[in-house]
Amino acid sequence: MALKDFALGGTTLVSDQGKPNFVLLQRTIDFGVTANSVVSGDTVQCLNVPAGFLSSGAAVEIQTVEATTSAAGTLIQLGDGADVDGYLTTSMCDLSTIATNICNSTSAYGALNGYRGKFYSAADTIDLFPQGTLNGAKVRVGVWGFMLDPGNDVAFGLDGDSA
Repeated sequence: MALKDFALGGTTLVSDQGKPNFVLLQRTIDFGVTANSVVSGDTVQCLNVPAGFLSSGAAVEIQTVEATTSAAGTLIQLGDGADVDGYLTTSMCDLSTIATNICNSTSAYGALNGYRGKFYSAADTIDLFPQGTLNGAKVRVGVWGFMLDPGNDVAFGLDGDSA
């Protein structure tokens, strides 16, 4: 067998200015604020995702439980326009219990165990889809990944962690 060396003369060193930037996009939403109340069938756009973002996973942190008595009212899905439960399915996140206050992403786009992700070639939003009325829960939604175009930092234009 012959040794085939493809490393000669073609290796590129990327400086820290040229590296993909790891980022966490997050927003806290308080459904207890009257103007923020949502019902089943609503689409709650939580996070703006710029073009060139490679997501590695997502999570929802339950900061205040939802006190609704509806059977499915405390269940949510997390995804985007292409797949409404791409990050979290209803079986993964129930806003009625603080005991499991972090709902982790292991579904279609999730990356906890499968190291999958989703590349956003165009700007999009991460959306929450309630299965019932939410008028008391407070959650922090986050998605993490890499900005593959490090010079595109201005694409984020985020104003912090509040809604």
